Amino acid sequence: MKVRDLGFHLNYAMVLVVVDGTARSEFNFLARHTTPGQFNRVYDRVWNSPLHSDVGMIFIEISQPTGASVDNAGYIAIYVDKRAKPIEQPTSLTANVRQLTKCVPSL
Repeated sequence: MKVRDLGFHLNYAMVLVVVDGTARSEFNFLARHTTPGQFNRVYDRVWNSPLHSDVGMIFIEISQPTGASVDNAGYIAIYVDKRAKPIEQPTSLTANVRQLTKCVPSL
């Protein structure tokens, strides 16, 4: 994982699943997400991928259960499946991040 090689203190792989729940209209609004079989295929594929042992894993599922805009009718589920193990972050990286995120007043 190239981001891990930069030396960040915590590193996560994020799996984003986007679901068109309109095709699952036989289910109630909140059940229009991936089926257990679909999720298991994604989950197994990710767990069988080569990741460094200190990299954590987060799953995010965004579901649009109706034809309405996801802004008006939708939900997001977030699950941290494996917590990242901390590694020592170089002080130079910390200084660079602070410089990049420094608040500069606009004129």
